Amino acid sequence: MSIFAVTYHYKATPEALAELRPIHREWTAAQFEAGNLISSGPFVDFDGALLLFRAESAAELSTLLDN
Repeated sequence: MSIFAVTYHYKATPEALAELRPIHREWTAAQFEAGNLISSGPFVDFDGALLLFRAESAAELSTLLDN
């Protein structure tokens, strides 16, 4: 099993982010409970976040993230 660092940058408006945030937090909580997500959090100096995942491969993680 490997550990992968995933970063992303927000492109949505603050209003859209506020609408999606509860769904995002529910999904990340489920991934944490399943043992896929190790840790996550927003960057403090720009709009984006870092997530650390456990996965067998980059392809497996890509499939998970596509959902």
